[in-house]
Amino acid sequence: MRTELQAEALWRRLTWMTAALALAAVVLCFVAAFLLARSLMRPISLLTEGTEAISRGDLDHRIAFDRRDELGALARRFNEMATHQQDQRDRLLNAKAELEQQVAARTAELAAANQRLTELDRLRVQFLADISHELRTPLTALRGEAEIPLRHGSKPEAVYRDALERIVTQSLEMGRLVNDLVFLSRSETDTIRFEPRRTDLVSIVADAVHEGEILGRAKGISIKAAYSTRPVWITADAQRLKQALVIILDNAIKYSPRDRSVNLNMTVVDGHAEIAIRDKGLGIPAEEIPKVFERFYRGRSPRASRQLGSGLGLAIAKWLIEKHRGEIALTSEVGSFTEVVVRLPHADATASADANAGAAVVVLKKRLRAKTGSE
Repeated sequence: MRTELQAEALWRRLTWMTAALALAAVVLCFVAAFLLARSLMRPISLLTEGTEAISRGDLDHRIAFDRRDELGALARRFNEMATHQQDQRDRLLNAKAELEQQVAARTAELAAANQRLTELDRLRVQFLADISHELRTPLTALRGEAEIPLRHGSKPEAVYRDALERIVTQSLEMGRLVNDLVFLSRSETDTIRFEPRRTDLVSIVADAVHEGEILGRAKGISIKAAYSTRPVWITADAQRLKQALVIILDNAIKYSPRDRSVNLNMTVVDGHAEIAIRDKGLGIPAEEIPKVFERFYRGRSPRASRQLGSGLGLAIAKWLIEKHRGEIALTSEVGSFTEVVVRLPHADATASADANAGAAVVVLKKRLRAKTGSE
């Protein structure tokens, strides 16, 4: 009986111990589950916030979770992904900005090109109108001169000779205009051949002065030239450069009063040769000076408009000088003078500087009269 009681008591103790152990195990499970859930919820919450931030476009967002487990590795991978996406976005934004700049630049270029085309079209129309006007004038004069001797029967030989001389003069003027037009047309298509070589500018100027003296003979105009006799070496097409200088001299002679002189001075300054051609003629109003190198432009004053010429000479001279990497400028004072200055780079600055400093100056003074034709 006692043994049974002891066994029953032992059983009850075992039952209570088992229940206590089971309860303790349940409590431990709940505690472990809570701790596990807590350890999982924080990184999951952080990952969720990060995902939402990325979905909103906030690529600067980073997950502040640094543990050496799978969730920590996942957070690091997430941050790397966000960094990569941010780099891609920045590259795309930079590419977009660069593309917008390029589009803006191309748009501006297209607008400028369109404006140039519009201006060229306007100049083309004006050019054709000017050609028609300039050709019509000598043609009308030619017809008029030819009709005069044919009126009212025969006339003395002197009348015919006088008409023929005027026809020849008008023909020469029209031929000169056509030559200038052909030259300008070839210059626009860049088909004029240049043969640049090392040459002495002094000899080119001397040749131009000689031709200027011939041109001035009919009006009794002399060319007073002052320049060093020592060589000034430049790289140029001698014939084309002389052509430009003769055009300027011819223009100065054309607008100078009879029996006056045109001055030509050449110096070497700062690695450039400067050729200044000055007349003592009509002068040009200040508002007209910016237009003097335009095609077909001629002075608006009555005296200037009566001068023969097409208004193409200075435009051709400017083009030729610029082809030689030079510059041309004009200054003037009404009723006093007009001066054209040509600046050309020279090939031997040292030799030219010595020439400018120590050489004797040659002054050519020639007054050629139409009546005598003598010096």
